[in-house]
Amino acid sequence: MDISPEYKQYSFSNIRYMGVISNNKTGKGYHDFKSILKNTNYIIKERFTTLIAENIAKEIKELYETESVDCICIIRGGGNKYDLLDFNNPLLIKTMYDSGLFIFTAIGHTSDNLICNKFANYNASTPTALAMHFKRLQYAEVNKQKENELLLAKNDNNKLQEIIQTLHLENERLKRKINDLIDENENLNEQLKKSKKGFFSKLFG
Repeated sequence: MDISPEYKQYSFSNIRYMGVISNNKTGKGYHDFKSILKNTNYIIKERFTTLIAENIAKEIKELYETESVDCICIIRGGGNKYDLLDFNNPLLIKTMYDSGLFIFTAIGHTSDNLICNKFANYNASTPTALAMHFKRLQYAEVNKQKENELLLAKNDNNKLQEIIQTLHLENERLKRKINDLIDENENLNEQLKKSKKGFFSKLFG
């Protein structure tokens, strides 16, 4: 079975419900991660366990089967190389692949060469760096929405100006038409006066 990584494009709009697997609820790394995302629109579903391959695989499976999450984050602080061996386990890699979800990792140190990181959609050096990555996604989305709103407003303003210009031209045309009708009416009145004068002069002349 081919389990080579497939890198899907993701953005803030793809990610709302976030499953997070970590080993320590009170640890600094996870505390910083959650604090940074506190005022964002992400909804975090936490799972805490001893981070061995079997446990992580179990939590991943339960998250995507029961919690309807959009992504899964695997988080832990640094440790010695023996503590991190489970992150190279084929069982974990296959479960990550089978989930079909966006997978994000923040495990160990920047010098740790872990296989699970190669199969993640995004790997951060620390939980804090991963949280900042998510926050940037939201900022980018918000900025994009503001740009779209400004563009729509600009387009609406341009359309409004076109309508105003069209109405102005139509108003000028109607003014000219009214003036022509006034002139025509004056000419008809003048002709009528002359006609009446001629009639009476013939009648009494």
